[in-house]
Amino acid sequence: MVLNLTAAGENGEAMAAATGLVEAAETSQNPFAISFALLAYGFAYRDVKPLRAIDALRRGLAIAHDNGVRAMESFTAMTLGPLEVEHGDSMTALDYVTRTIRNYSDAGNTAVIRLPLACLATVLDRIGRYEAAATVGGQWTRNMHKLPGCHRTRPRRTPPDKPARARSPTTIPAVNIAIWGRC
Repeated sequence: MVLNLTAAGENGEAMAAATGLVEAAETSQNPFAISFALLAYGFAYRDVKPLRAIDALRRGLAIAHDNGVRAMESFTAMTLGPLEVEHGDSMTALDYVTRTIRNYSDAGNTAVIRLPLACLATVLDRIGRYEAAATVGGQWTRNMHKLPGCHRTRPRRTPPDKPARARSPTTIPAVNIAIWGRC
């Protein structure tokens, strides 16, 4: 429910729904449940209190990794990447995205690997590597309108030293392709 509320842009309701979620999951002593609750909590707070979200997501990532819950490790790492770029460390963000791509690749999951690749494009865009972001994300440019949530994308980022028109149009989808318009 928290993830759906966040996707719908209902941050206040999502934060309210996340209250007590982690504590309830901890009573189960189930690493998947705890890491999932921390992911949901991080999602709820990522726009309003990003540092709180990063702390929760890092904790969830550690729990998922330590217990071999690779799906949650991947989801959480993919969510952490863009937050780290804006509020943490860019190299750590790339590490998170690399981990996600590696997990999907190791599992042979070619269908879902597009999400972490889109996240990589987002991270590259946010650290100012616009051509690399366009290269990684460019293959989805033609089918952008078919992806769920693409009507709710974030505004593109323009490099401060370039006018808005100077930027390659293929960069725009690379930034906006991920789930709910962001990673």
